[in-house]
Amino acid sequence: MSRTDKLYSSLEAIEADFRRRLTIEFRKLATGGWSRYLADYSSEHPMGRFWRTPEMDQLERNERDVRRLRSKLGEPLDAGPLAVLEWFQASRRISKDFYRGRAEALAKEALRRLAAT
Repeated sequence: MSRTDKLYSSLEAIEADFRRRLTIEFRKLATGGWSRYLADYSSEHPMGRFWRTPEMDQLERNERDVRRLRSKLGEPLDAGPLAVLEWFQASRRISKDFYRGRAEALAKEALRRLAAT
């Protein structure tokens, strides 16, 4: 197996785990709950170390690794679960009524988009 094949294999595995974990976070939000990862990701003022969880650390590690591997392989960064995360972030910024039911609708759309990737 060539080095490039190993990198692609690693990317697929990490991206699959990232997609699975991201789906869990979007489900929390879609059912009226709260996701520390999505809140911290979208905030201009991250919550800091006090609010850290192992799950949040793993999501951030996965995201960082997916970005690094996609960049190294010359793959677009706006594809797969990263694209859904960026779409959610952009949609959240322009939504003035995010906390009045719009969060659930955006999370449900994000789940639909994740399933299609």
